Amino acid sequence: IFQWNCRSVRNKLSHLKITLYTLKPHIVCLYETWLSPNFEPRFVGYTAIYMHRIGAHAGGGVAILVRSDVTYTELQLTKFCPSCLEVLGINIYLQNSTQLSVLCAYNP
Repeated sequence: IFQWNCRSVRNKLSHLKITLYTLKPHIVCLYETWLSPNFEPRFVGYTAIYMHRIGAHAGGGVAILVRSDVTYTELQLTKFCPSCLEVLGINIYLQNSTQLSVLCAYNP
C-alpha cells in the first residue's frame, strides 16, 4: 500500500505515473487530491475511486487506486458529517480467502 498527501494531483500527474509504473503498488491512497468531477485522471492498469470535497472550500478530496489484478469491492460508508471527514474504503480479497479492509481518510 502506497499513500501520498499530494496537495493537488493535477500538477503532479507525471510523478504519480512514474511511481505507479515503477513500483507497481497494489493499492494507492491519495490525500488532498484537489480534483473535481470534471477532471478525474485514469491510470493504465488501475481502477480509480474518487471522493471530491463538497462545499465552498477548495482543495481536499481523496482517492484510492487499485491495481487491476486485485479483487476488491468498494465499501458503502455512511457520511455522518460530509464536511468533517473525507473517507473512502475498499475490501480486498486475498488468495487465502482473507479479507482486508483499507480506508483512505482525510480530516481537513
